[in-house]
Amino acid sequence: MPRIFHHNLRDYSGKAARADTFCNGYRHVANSFPDSVVVAGFTEVLTTRARTRLCGMAQALDAGLSRLVVIEVGQNVGGKRRGRVEYIGIAWNPLEVEVARAGFAVRHAVMRFGVCVDMKSVERRTEEIDDVRVSVITNKDRSNTIADHRGLAYIVGEFLGRKFLFGFMHNVYGTGVRTLDFAMVTPMAEAVRREAVKKLGDPSYATAEIIIGGDFNIEPHPPTTERGDRLMLYPRAATDRFGYVNTTRVHPYDYFLVNNPNIISNCVDAYTYTRAEPHTERLAASDHAAIILDYVLTKRPRI
Repeated sequence: MPRIFHHNLRDYSGKAARADTFCNGYRHVANSFPDSVVVAGFTEVLTTRARTRLCGMAQALDAGLSRLVVIEVGQNVGGKRRGRVEYIGIAWNPLEVEVARAGFAVRHAVMRFGVCVDMKSVERRTEEIDDVRVSVITNKDRSNTIADHRGLAYIVGEFLGRKFLFGFMHNVYGTGVRTLDFAMVTPMAEAVRREAVKKLGDPSYATAEIIIGGDFNIEPHPPTTERGDRLMLYPRAATDRFGYVNTTRVHPYDYFLVNNPNIISNCVDAYTYTRAEPHTERLAASDHAAIILDYVLTKRPRI
């Protein structure tokens, strides 16, 4: 079965020692199951210089992850993280996922709707690093975004013969409004669909299936209430007999949002050995467990 992976790397700036720790953890994850990871998201990356390490980390997780895009998604203008710009890395297997477009969506600076950042306002460059093709997308115009924000990094394309949107997000924590930014995941996903229809000239992207992984800094629940004209996203989180599994030491903040209710509810695993424990060196790893979604349906989709 195909799998989708997410891990919050906690303030990762590309240091080799931490990359080695991540790679060891990811090899452990890869040895835990026989199936391939087709898409992987790495959140809370602090510099594009980390792209070389991200390539190695993706390859440690699954050798088929030979494409990577590093996307600017947020900034801080106040508090102890003032001036910080944040990125998300998305890796994928091109034999499994045919990507047609990559980018990011944000919450509008004034209105409460999602907007896709125009590719004309970004700087994009591509290179080869150890047999992995890498693209970097950075924002040159932040005029339409709020001061403290985290956007949705995404790739759209074909997977399993259908249109898909794979996205990743690191929600604000110490600054901004967590609940509002979480609620904006739905309109941002809708904006990505509309942009894909417009830019790719393919109306089938209007109903693209959506899988969004992230550290949402909020316990699992749908980002919007159910309404007939609104896209619904359903949380899929790691569980045990006691309820949600904590992905940090005290909270179940890492999970997936999906629009297909047929994805089975117990489809997510949390790998706590990718998380630093209290007795370990603080900078050795992340303070989050990695999560993996098994793409298993309770019934086959209509084609």
